[in-house]
Amino acid sequence: MSNHPAYPRALRWLPWVAITALLVVRLCHEWFGPDIWYHLALGERIARAGVAQPADNLMLQQPGFVNFYWLFQLLVRGVFALGGMFTVSALFIVVWLAAFAVWLCTTGAFRAPPWGSAVGLAAVLICQTRFEERPEIFSYLFLAIQVGWLANWKLDAPVRPRALAGFTLVQILWSNMHGYFVLGPLLVAAKIVSIAIDTRRAEWPRIAAAWRGLSLLATLTIGASLASPFGLHNWSGVLTLWKFFGAMRHEVQEFLPPTGAFFALSTTKLFWLGWAASLLAALWTLLFAARRETFAILLAAAGLWLSATSFRSIPLLVFFSAPLAGIILRQLAAARPFEQLFSTVISVLALGLVTLAIANPFGPSSFGIRESSVASPVRFADYLRAHGFRGTLFNHPTDGGYLEFHFPAQRLYGDSRYVEAEPIHEYFAALHRPDAFRALDGKYHFDAALFKLTESRAVLVSLVNDPHWRIAHADLQRVLLANTARPGGSATVSEPAAFYHGEDLSVSANREAALQWAGFFAEANHPDDLLRFLTALDTAPRIPAPVLEVALRYGLAIRHAQILALARSLRPKMFAASLGDAAVIDRLLAQAAVTP
Repeated sequence: MSNHPAYPRALRWLPWVAITALLVVRLCHEWFGPDIWYHLALGERIARAGVAQPADNLMLQQPGFVNFYWLFQLLVRGVFALGGMFTVSALFIVVWLAAFAVWLCTTGAFRAPPWGSAVGLAAVLICQTRFEERPEIFSYLFLAIQVGWLANWKLDAPVRPRALAGFTLVQILWSNMHGYFVLGPLLVAAKIVSIAIDTRRAEWPRIAAAWRGLSLLATLTIGASLASPFGLHNWSGVLTLWKFFGAMRHEVQEFLPPTGAFFALSTTKLFWLGWAASLLAALWTLLFAARRETFAILLAAAGLWLSATSFRSIPLLVFFSAPLAGIILRQLAAARPFEQLFSTVISVLALGLVTLAIANPFGPSSFGIRESSVASPVRFADYLRAHGFRGTLFNHPTDGGYLEFHFPAQRLYGDSRYVEAEPIHEYFAALHRPDAFRALDGKYHFDAALFKLTESRAVLVSLVNDPHWRIAHADLQRVLLANTARPGGSATVSEPAAFYHGEDLSVSANREAALQWAGFFAEANHPDDLLRFLTALDTAPRIPAPVLEVALRYGLAIRHAQILALARSLRPKMFAASLGDAAVIDRLLAQAAVTP
């Protein structure tokens, strides 16, 4: 019988129910990651063409791209056909739950209350930085499975054929879904090295069966990493990506270490606390553990290094450190101070975060499975469906996959497949510098260009003052410019730019976009367009003070009575971050009142 009373035994479940609820709620969010759309588009092409790497319709070609995601793409394409975004999100929820369930088994966290639930909650919060619809989620599951098997590999028993077959099958699936598959053979190598270190040379004959089993496992795992339509090119594709990451780490935000601006995220701060705790745990285990734990320390070292060098690798700290967490939790299992209070606090904290996630969005997305008009060109897609466009289109890479999936015949420039540094660097430069865009336009002769205003204002200011380019469509986040000097551009339907479609301007992304629009027209010296934009905002219930400030300063500078009058009429709807900001607007309005 258990020595613990029934109430603590029942209470032990409550933190895990709350943590599971938090995990599910945080995974029910807007689709803010762009990659899922190009994976769906390629999955559709694979299903139709019957090849793992089908031809696409992009102008930007990267010969180094190897589509080792093909099995993932087919899977999500099939799931999407069943129920759209909801069934795909359900798939990712199931995979994340499975990954954490395996992690739970490896760490033994459930058997070590209340410490285990605290570590489990921290693990979920750390990993939520990567709660996107991406193939790497399957990598976390496969990594957790292989780490768990190797951590519990029996040295004093013959290897079981079922274990070898299961490990190999996981590696085959992994090798056809995501580039992290290279970790599989490395995990087996780490296990072999750790046994060699932990076992005295004189005892090696005693574990001869284990040596043979692991040698066979290593052979099978390497072979499974080649069991793909691409064979050895599977590895060369990963090498190409690795070189790209090194060359472009300062160009792609997620390749940067989780420092600097990332500290604005509370989850990043928690990550570094977890990172420091993992480091201390590894040092304690190395110096004071009763027996050698080389495998756990090697894996923890890999997780510490990878997660500290790249924001996208943060979850690897959690899954690589699972054996180490298991060692520490076993040490703490006997000590249960204030168990009822501690479990209650963890439960309340997790349920509080659930409530916060539902009631008030935090992080990069908000609660509810739906498309995001900030992350995807949803309103531009409506424009294409209504008016059509058959010319060549320069587009932001994060918009490419969405348009590629919904408009497979549209001739786009690129999507978010980043493989080769030189063309991608050229691509990024064209988004930010007028000279770089014009150089690219000279090579590809775009009929139109779709920009995100918040990222390409300098290019837009240059183009909007060029007589050959005109605004053909605009919404709060994006603007389409057509080149009237080319057949496809001149045929583009002209319509008044709507600018505003009822978005909540108190949301930071919408607030920034509105400010960029006002600043764009002021910088381009287009008072009539600024007036049209302010008129569109007249239907908004709340208007950010910085938008009015830009309009007032520009209106005062050019003595534009209509802009000043409209800004004054919008003042009752204004919201400001501080009383000082509101005072600035009132001072400018006072100046406008005496301006002839």
